[in-house]
Amino acid sequence: MVNRDGQDKFWSEVRSACDRHDTRRVFVEGQVPSGERDTAQTIDAGQRTAAVPNLWLVFRLEGFIPTDRSELFIVIASTSGVRVKFFSESERALNWLRK
Repeated sequence: MVNRDGQDKFWSEVRSACDRHDTRRVFVEGQVPSGERDTAQTIDAGQRTAAVPNLWLVFRLEGFIPTDRSELFIVIASTSGVRVKFFSESERALNWLRK
């Protein structure tokens, strides 16, 4: 599980990369993180997406299966103006990001 310091570092790096490349569209690829997140952690993670205004963030995660937590994360992020989507297939993820 990612701790708060790790999350801060992640969002700082995302913001920096967006600024360097003059974009707000980000593709993250990997595996579903291990461990369970409780509701408070999910809400906190969704709120942290606001670190990059107007962000379009797509996660392409191997074997991803939607859960209540992933849906909550999407809803919380959207309240900050961030569009988030999860996919298990790269092509679908890229197509969404290109909209």
